[in-house]
Amino acid sequence: MRVGADLRVADFGPGRLSERWGELVAPDTVNTAPEKTIDAVRDHGVIRGNTIEGTYAQASSVFSSLEAIGVDLNDVFDVLESEGVEKFIQAWNELLESVSEELAKKKK
Repeated sequence: MRVGADLRVADFGPGRLSERWGELVAPDTVNTAPEKTIDAVRDHGVIRGNTIEGTYAQASSVFSSLEAIGVDLNDVFDVLESEGVEKFIQAWNELLESVSEELAKKKK
């Protein structure tokens, strides 16, 4: 699916893409993509539908191959999780600051 016109057909208006992002990629998933990533996909990305289900054997093979050449997957996963949490906290704090600033403006 080409992002853009096809999203309008699928009833994903401009403000709703980020809300429904996970459902476009795979069912029962949650969107944690940064807004800039979503904007980039909206601009020039291609969504191919559910690319997660039915790929277990292929993914397992890739992980096994990585381990076979010495990649420590537990370390990779720990680093990705840690960095992801840090970025989420940073984004959350930026959101809280932005909302607080807007609320303060409205009180004046």
